[in-house]
Amino acid sequence: MTKHQRNSLLKSVILFSLLSLFIGCATIDRPEPEVTYDPTQPRPDRVPPNISLSELRDILRMNHRKNDLGFQEEKFNECEVGVSNRQNSGCYDWHLTVINLQLLCRNSSGTVQSLSAQDLRPLRNQNLQWRLGRVPGQTQLDREGYGQILALTPISPRNHYLRLTSGENFLRMSAASARFIVVPEDWC
Repeated sequence: MTKHQRNSLLKSVILFSLLSLFIGCATIDRPEPEVTYDPTQPRPDRVPPNISLSELRDILRMNHRKNDLGFQEEKFNECEVGVSNRQNSGCYDWHLTVINLQLLCRNSSGTVQSLSAQDLRPLRNQNLQWRLGRVPGQTQLDREGYGQILALTPISPRNHYLRLTSGENFLRMSAASARFIVVPEDWC
């Protein structure tokens, strides 16, 4: 290889290197996601929004009539709804669950194949303890046996069990199936 060819090759390599450097600097990098906490430290426990569950239910428009029985759930981001707790170091997703139910006592004990309206009476004005997954609470049944369960959870409790307790009596069922519940006479 002659001296002229080496110089020409060297110029080509330098030109290619400069061109590669220029193109590498000209590419647009995606912006780094904004981090509101130190990733080297463990993320602090989430703190529920500082708002009553009934106010949150109203904000999320989940305030249905008491006889609209069944399971309702709404997933929301605390910052988007405007209920973020200042102790949190970021915006968290939450699930608000509303279960409207009615408890009625039957006039007989044991297994019953069919019941008429005369065989049932509401579990009136009872304080009912509940547990939805790991979340405990209580509700007051009205004179017609209607009650409402409100729970705020970080994950959906749809597939969790709901446990209802009144005095010494309790029952357990799928949370998604809770609505019109007939219990034995000893509940009343």
